[in-house]
Amino acid sequence: MGAIEAAVKVATAFGVQVKEPVPLRSTNNTVVWLRPAMVVAKVGLGHHRRLADELRVALELSVLGGPAAAPASEIPQLVHRWDGFEITFWRYYPQPPGGVTISSMHLAGALRRLHANLGQFRSECARGFPRFLRSSGPCAYF
Repeated sequence: MGAIEAAVKVATAFGVQVKEPVPLRSTNNTVVWLRPAMVVAKVGLGHHRRLADELRVALELSVLGGPAAAPASEIPQLVHRWDGFEITFWRYYPQPPGGVTISSMHLAGALRRLHANLGQFRSECARGFPRFLRSSGPCAYF
């Protein structure tokens, strides 16, 4: 069984209707839109498995107001394991035809909010962050 098939199996087990999985990227991970659901699966491949860390950061950012892609609410928000694959599920955000143009001011504002929210992480959520970023406070990582 391949990565995409594993993602479809887990999603359908939780009631997500998948008619046509659409591969979006396959590099360190396989990322697939589980069309027509508004859900994307990210499947860890090989030794590049940081899905639990990514999920922990995304869940904390969602509590703090982002900005970050949210985990899908249709499926339990944890790392699923199926046939040797690790899988997380995320909200699908469709892109308009021709792509998206983001102003530098909008991007700068989003980065400012992201760093402000990362600095507010609870210490148990910041476990595993690179030690060279830490300063003296319990959550002063950024």
